[in-house]
Amino acid sequence: MKKWIALIICLITLSVFGQENILNKYEITEIFCNKKKLSGVCKENGTCLVFYSTKDSAVAMANVWQKDGSCSFGKIYNVQDRIVKTLSGAKKKIFTFLWKYENTYDDKKGALDVIFTVIKKSKEAFFTLKMTLENNVVYILKGVEVAPQMEY
Repeated sequence: MKKWIALIICLITLSVFGQENILNKYEITEIFCNKKKLSGVCKENGTCLVFYSTKDSAVAMANVWQKDGSCSFGKIYNVQDRIVKTLSGAKKKIFTFLWKYENTYDDKKGALDVIFTVIKKSKEAFFTLKMTLENNVVYILKGVEVAPQMEY
């Protein structure tokens, strides 16, 4: 229940900045920083990725930390995508884009390159998101789709 309340608080925060329509939600189950696994972070904080459309019909992304009621959010630009089939026959969609973000928990704003990969297996979709920060720190997020809306 606390997770949903925190998500609602974060989404209300996003709505204040003009965001409104959720496209997809993904539960983050693993986080790596420069290849080192950050243990326990996901479950303890109820982390998720949310893709949404803004009032001006742009697509945006939020990295939500539900327990803290905080997030990083912003529009995505220069989206490129391609679909490939894995050896097992699963459908794999790879998106690359620039994410211009700002944080609710501090004054930081920035832009970074993102590679977002979704593998669709029967009725489930798993993701990996790789983002390289300005200081060359690399974060990799992994998890599962929890609110499917987009087609693959």
